[in-house]
Amino acid sequence: MAQFLITQVYSFNLNQEHLASKAVKALNMLLINFKKLPLKPKTLCQLFDAFVGSILGYASEIWGYSKSKEIEPIHLKFCKRILHVKLSCNNASVYDELGRYPLYVSRYVRMVKYWCKIQNSENILINHLYNESLKLCNKGCNFCYVQCKKMLIEYGFLYVFDEHFEGYQTTIFSSK
Repeated sequence: MAQFLITQVYSFNLNQEHLASKAVKALNMLLINFKKLPLKPKTLCQLFDAFVGSILGYASEIWGYSKSKEIEPIHLKFCKRILHVKLSCNNASVYDELGRYPLYVSRYVRMVKYWCKIQNSENILINHLYNESLKLCNKGCNFCYVQCKKMLIEYGFLYVFDEHFEGYQTTIFSSK
């Protein structure tokens, strides 16, 4: 199980580096083993998501607002390796060929879903902690709620943050 590291100044860079190092080990094992069996790229991508992607996305509901320069190169290395193209090949073409997106997209989705789950919880303790953290956000603290709000604003969903989420789940997550 991956460990979740936070420094004293609440920087998630060490966490991302730690997750990336664990994921590289898992990726190398996957690459060694996929040479033994003739698997289709779709199957290999599913294996990547299960074994490596799960490590790279560990606790991303909290730290997932950054695009993370440590994490995406691991995903691209895998994609380019299974397509048998050079590492200098265009990233957008690689994603398009495999029908994939950069990993930060799935982290953003997980982060918003987590925020929505907390916001609509009926648990009194969770509601109290949520309301207290919103007060801190208004004072300039950099919690995941602030990042989530910035992200929703950037993609045109500010109304979701300002109102309760109950009716909007199909609007935001229509693909899943």
